[in-house]
Amino acid sequence: MQIYKYRKVTSTQDLAKKYLANKAQEIAAFIAQEQTAGYGKRGRSFYSPAKTGIYLRVVLVKSF
Repeated sequence: MQIYKYRKVTSTQDLAKKYLANKAQEIAAFIAQEQTAGYGKRGRSFYSPAKTGIYLRVVLVKSF
């Protein structure tokens, strides 16, 4: 499992999408202390300032 840690990102979801677009074959976690443009279901934005939480996206890939 790959673990990517950041202080500040636009969105952990964006990082996960880029990772998958590059045909990733390994499980990965993207962790950030702050997001400047975080969003959830249906593109709804949410407040994710520094030092108030951990923002995380996990990518699970199918391997055979």
